[in-house]
Amino acid sequence: MSSEVEGEKRTGQLEIGNPIPCRTGRVKLHSWLFFNSKMPPIKTIVEPILFLYMFTQFMNAAVFQSLFYSRICLKNFNASICSVLGNGSFTSEENYVQGQTSNWILYCNVVLLIPSTFVSFFFGPFSDKVSRKIVIILPIIGNVLLFCVCALVSYLENVPIAYILLGYFLSGLLGGYIGMLMAILSYATHVTDIKFRTIRIGIVESMIFFSGTIGVFLSGILLKYIGFVWIYVLMAGCCIVALIYCIIVIEDINTSGESFSKNLLTIFKIQHFKDLISFITKPRNSNVRIVLFLSVVIIGVMMFLIMGENDINLLYLRHSPISATITEVGYFSALESAVRGVSLIVFLPLLKKFLNPNDFFLCIAGLISRAASSVTLALVRVKSVIYFVPFISLFIGFSSVAMRGVCSSFVLKEEQGKLFTIISCLQNITSLIASITFNEIYSATVAIDPGICYYGSAGISITLVCLSLFLWRRHNMIKSYVLLQESEIPAPGET
Repeated sequence: MSSEVEGEKRTGQLEIGNPIPCRTGRVKLHSWLFFNSKMPPIKTIVEPILFLYMFTQFMNAAVFQSLFYSRICLKNFNASICSVLGNGSFTSEENYVQGQTSNWILYCNVVLLIPSTFVSFFFGPFSDKVSRKIVIILPIIGNVLLFCVCALVSYLENVPIAYILLGYFLSGLLGGYIGMLMAILSYATHVTDIKFRTIRIGIVESMIFFSGTIGVFLSGILLKYIGFVWIYVLMAGCCIVALIYCIIVIEDINTSGESFSKNLLTIFKIQHFKDLISFITKPRNSNVRIVLFLSVVIIGVMMFLIMGENDINLLYLRHSPISATITEVGYFSALESAVRGVSLIVFLPLLKKFLNPNDFFLCIAGLISRAASSVTLALVRVKSVIYFVPFISLFIGFSSVAMRGVCSSFVLKEEQGKLFTIISCLQNITSLIASITFNEIYSATVAIDPGICYYGSAGISITLVCLSLFLWRRHNMIKSYVLLQESEIPAPGET
C-alpha cells in the first residue's frame, strides 16, 4: 500500500480535509444490529414514515395507470369494448389504449422528476447543515397535494385528465419520492454506527417492499369496491398520518436553532449548492474515487431497471396472452414485494451475522437474481406461472442496499445528505431516461413481443455483474474496508 494511503489510514481521513463534526441535536448514535443490539429510541425510528409514504406510492402506481387506462378507453371506444379489452378480442384497440396510457405515464414521470431533481441539489446539503427533519416533511406534503388533485380529477369526470400533471408537478417541487428516500437514508445513516449501516439500510429498504406488498395488493381490491375518488382520499389520509408522526415523534438533528419557518426560507440558499460542488470535487485517493464513483453509477443503472420495469409491468401483465386483471396484477406485485422485503429484513441480517459476506458479493447475487427473473417473466405465457417469478427475484434488494452501504462507508457522517443527494439526482435522471426508454420501446414492440424490454433488462444486469467484479478487485486494493472511523463528539448536554 502506498504511503499516501497509509497516511490516510493514520489520520482516519481520505484526503477530504479534517472537518469538525457538528452535532447540535441531542440524538445519540446507535448500533442497530438486527439480532443483538437494542432498538434505537422511537425518536430516531423513521421507518414508519417511509412505510406510509411508499404505501401510497405503490397504491397510486396501479391506481393512476388504471385511471388513465379507463379514461382513454372510454374516450375513444364504447363501454362494451372497454369491459373486455384484455381478452384478446380487440387487439388493435388494446394496443392503442396501452400505447396512449404508456405516453401519459411518461408525461407524469417527466413532470415529477424534473423539479424533484432541481430541488435535490439543495435538500441534501440543507439537511447536513440545517435540518434533516424538514426535508422529510416536504415530500409528504407534496404527496398530500398530489392525491387531492387526483381525487378532484377523478370526481369531476368532465375535467381533462391532463390536470393530474399539476399534482405531479407540485409533488416533484417538494422533493418527490426520490427526495423522501434521500431524506430517510440520510437520517438513518446519520444515527447508525458505520459497522451496521448496510443492515440499517436494508431495514429501511424493506419498508419499501413491505409497503409495496400491502399497497399493490389493496389497490385492486379497493378500486373494485370504493372507486378512484375514495382511494385517493385514503392515500392522502395515510400521508397526513405520516406527517403527524414526523412532526410529533421524530427528533431533529443538525438543527440551526432557528424556527421552522426561518429554516425553511434558507433551503434554496446558493451556499447549499456550493457545498454540494465542494463535496463532489474533494480530492480523494484514486482507488477510493473509482470505487465510490462506479458504485453510484451501479445504483443509478439499477434504478433505471427498477423504474423502467415498474412502468410497463401493469401493461405487460394485462396484455394477452397473460391477460391478468388489475386484481391479479395486484396479487403478483404484492407477492413480489413481500418476498423481497423478507429477504432484506430476515435473510440479509442472517447472512451478515453468520457469514458476513462482502457487500460486492451481495450486489452480484442481487443482479443475477434480477437477470433470471426478467428473462423468466419475458418467457411467461401462462398466467399462473407469473407467481413463481417473485421467488426467482428473492435477492434483488441486496444490490442497491449493498452499494448504498459501500458508498456510505466512504464519506463522513456530516456528508451523508450530500452523498444521497448525488445518488437521488442520478436516480431521478436515470428514472426519467428509463421512463422514456421503456415506454417508447414497449409501445414500439408490443405488437412484436411484449417481453423485449425484459430481455434488455436482463442483459444490462449481467453487464453490471461484470462491473461489480471489477469494483470488488479495486476495493481489495484499499487496505481497510471501513475507511472512516468517525469519533463521536456528543452534543452539549449529552453524556
